[in-house]
Amino acid sequence: MASGASPLDRLFYLRHCNLDRLWSIWQLNNPGKVQYEHLGVLSSDSVPNARVAINAQMVGGTAPASVLDHTQLG
Repeated sequence: MASGASPLDRLFYLRHCNLDRLWSIWQLNNPGKVQYEHLGVLSSDSVPNARVAINAQMVGGTAPASVLDHTQLG
């Protein structure tokens, strides 16, 4: 999973779908908790240029902040 080619592996999607499932369960069980805290990029981060700012528009016009709470997406 460390290389840039990892999305070509089907197991990559199984793993990430499970992470999304766990995040969804956590959100439903903890509606009053802060669900995301942006602490910035660590200086020890091995790929700091791969980070996207929480309110930056990505391809398609969606910002990461707009999809953190799946309950708002319907």
